[in-house]
Amino acid sequence: MTARSIYLKRLKAITGKPVEHFAYPYGVWNASAITELKKRGIKSAYQLTGKKSTEAPLFTIERMLVQGNWTGKVLIKHMTTSFSQ
Repeated sequence: MTARSIYLKRLKAITGKPVEHFAYPYGVWNASAITELKKRGIKSAYQLTGKKSTEAPLFTIERMLVQGNWTGKVLIKHMTTSFSQ
């Protein structure tokens, strides 16, 4: 059993649910990461910025960092400008 498999089992034990989604550390991904995630049963993954995969778009979903002091209005503004590109 790999260290990654052990971590997935630990997270499942803590949450009571299987780990199905993943956020890339620092928001950076590559094709080999997608292959490894799929092997482990991950259904989708999130990046910060960058190119989206045409072969596996659910593994390059864009996300954003949100400041804790943003109001709902500010959040919507940032979402509109970030995700409309």
